Amino acid sequence: AAAVSCAVDLIVVFPAIRRSTRRPPSPPLFYQYGRAMTEPHDIFLDMFREYGDFVRWRGLYVLYLVNHPDYVRQVLAHSSEGFSKNLLDYRVLACYLGEGLLCAEGSEWHEQREHMQPFFGGVGRFDEVINSFTSSFLAGWETRVSGETVWIDRDVDYLTARITSSIVLGRESRDFEDLIEFLPVLNTSTRGLEALMTLQSWIPTPHNFKFRAIRRRLDKIAYESIAARRRDGTRGDDILSWLIHAGDEAGNGRSNDRKIRDQIVTFMMSSQVPTTNALIWTLYLLAKNPRVDAQLADALTARLNGAPATTDDLARLPLLKRVVQESIRLYPPVWILPRRAERESKFDGYVLPAKAYVGVVPYTLHRNPEFWPDPERFDPDRFRPDRIKSRHFYAYLPFGAGSRTCIGAGLAMRQVQLMLAQIVQRFKMRILPEHALQVHGGVVLTPRNGIPVTLAYR
Repeated sequence: AAAVSCAVDLIVVFPAIRRSTRRPPSPPLFYQYGRAMTEPHDIFLDMFREYGDFVRWRGLYVLYLVNHPDYVRQVLAHSSEGFSKNLLDYRVLACYLGEGLLCAEGSEWHEQREHMQPFFGGVGRFDEVINSFTSSFLAGWETRVSGETVWIDRDVDYLTARITSSIVLGRESRDFEDLIEFLPVLNTSTRGLEALMTLQSWIPTPHNFKFRAIRRRLDKIAYESIAARRRDGTRGDDILSWLIHAGDEAGNGRSNDRKIRDQIVTFMMSSQVPTTNALIWTLYLLAKNPRVDAQLADALTARLNGAPATTDDLARLPLLKRVVQESIRLYPPVWILPRRAERESKFDGYVLPAKAYVGVVPYTLHRNPEFWPDPERFDPDRFRPDRIKSRHFYAYLPFGAGSRTCIGAGLAMRQVQLMLAQIVQRFKMRILPEHALQVHGGVVLTPRNGIPVTLAYR
């Protein structure tokens, strides 16, 4: 009788257990794995279209991918509690960047965020730096409007490097500009074999030789900048001054130099790369959409009459902001946000196990047709106030969301708009018709084979 009772219990209970541990849809093992090493963003987009908004992808590791704003809110709005950055991805990045604001966790991150937040409060004070470097840079373009090919990805890298080094270090660092050649190494997928090798940097591989060279150069720039600033004692309006003087006032003194180094390197890299890419992709999309390009040029000329913009002007140039917003919808500066589930949770009946690797994918979220009709079309009017109001808040997150939203998002948006205001007023671009764009999905989305254009005066 006991055995029969137990069997009946199992018959009744087992289906409920199975439903409670239901896994999300999953493509075949190693689905598109080779392509996923260089074009993961497009592979994930294909999976969401075929399998829905919660997918379990299985390769050398298991990755749970979410693509609905409700799921995104569940992951990012509670990231400090149920989801963390305690992942291999961030340990790989920390090999380069150290334990700065991007890679820190827990109380250390809270302390750093609270310490740095006031610095980013009044970003209008950097208008002169941004506009001065942009104007000087465009003077060089004026000699190249005779049909010569310009690679905008390379040139924009150079421009934003100069601006970033001034905002972070208070000076233009030639050493930092030289590091542009190493950015492809930094942009290696954090789950790729080459990147994983950095965790064992003593292994003599070509990637590790480059990694150690980058690390030495970053250390040299940071520690020499710290020492020079301590010697002259000046207090400028830059991140380095902010870090040194705040640390000294807290009584940490020179023992804090390693933390300052990590923050300097973090801000140099995490400001340079996303800002560069946002401007590159915006210029590319304007070149591909001449009607929008002409509308923007007319709006800028009417307001500015050829002059650089300031932060005060931006509120009266709504089309400029909408163009940038739409550009980073299609090519978000942060195309994937990896997290670790610290405890089991559920998404519409599907179970996400504890310690699972979770990916929030802005690149695909921004192409979800439920929230973005005709998602591949470049349409800045998507960001008119009435259309923003009716859209799910978590359907658009180019700089992340929740407590770990990028601290420099406001500065980055203003920087891109100020640079764009000068460029679009003075030049129009034509993409070379024979050039086929290829997008590489590393830490950020970059044009693998560059973006060549020809320039003409407006």
